[in-house]
Amino acid sequence: MHNAVLEWLSNLFDTSVGDGRLGVSVSRLQGTSPIALQMALQNKLVELRSTYASIPDQLSGRMPLAYVQLVQILTDLLIFCTPFALVHSVGGFGAVLGTSVVTLFHSSIVSLAKLFLDPFSNEAPLLAATAAALMNDE
Repeated sequence: MHNAVLEWLSNLFDTSVGDGRLGVSVSRLQGTSPIALQMALQNKLVELRSTYASIPDQLSGRMPLAYVQLVQILTDLLIFCTPFALVHSVGGFGAVLGTSVVTLFHSSIVSLAKLFLDPFSNEAPLLAATAAALMNDE
């Protein structure tokens, strides 16, 4: 559908520059040729097409939200169970020290999983729209 609109705009610009409706008045004001105006308009249309064509690529490059939630739940469960597993083998102080080391390493895994959710940091202004799109996809 979007390609049809851009094709319509391209034909409209070509026709209006070709019969002098657009190019003559603008070229008089700017002191350029109508062909330069036509090329500038076509370049802007190509830029618009490339911009809207990259939107699905950016959305498909994202990690599913359920993956990040699963990693968070599993990490929290592991950190919760670590002191109970360590207290019998290394004692109270060893359990606290071991739990802090496990927490340090596994919190970095959770941070990495959150980075995989949005690897290029594109979603700061589009967070609500992205969450809605993710909910509709799942």
